[in-house]
Amino acid sequence: MSTASKLLPEQYQSVLEEIKPAVSEAVFERLNESIRRHQELLERLQRENKLLRELRRLELLEKYGPSAETLSDEQLELLELEPGVSSTEVEAESQRAQLRLPLKSAPARKHPGRRNCQPSCPGKNKSFLALPISVSAVTVVKRRW
Repeated sequence: MSTASKLLPEQYQSVLEEIKPAVSEAVFERLNESIRRHQELLERLQRENKLLRELRRLELLEKYGPSAETLSDEQLELLELEPGVSSTEVEAESQRAQLRLPLKSAPARKHPGRRNCQPSCPGKNKSFLALPISVSAVTVVKRRW
């Protein structure tokens, strides 16, 4: 096994071992080398990204003063988005505790129930026919809706 494949994570090595018998040695080495180069590029870009984030944080700390050191990166970025943030606001934000949001919503109110309509309300009386099983005659029943 070449030294390039030793640098790869185990998951890639198992895939490469499966591919190796199916391709020629030259193709396998090119594939292996390409994967190694991409892995190195990924690691370099991750280090660069971390460095840029640290530089950004230092820039914001310099801008907002020593009280901003207690703020997280996300809080500093939010401060940056607000127009006209003063150093007193940064000081107040750094001393503020993390907000605890309520987990339960407000208790549900009890339904007041139905209210009866006054008999003088027009259009509220509805008539329908009810056919009791024991009676053969039709009975008209009035209900208030």
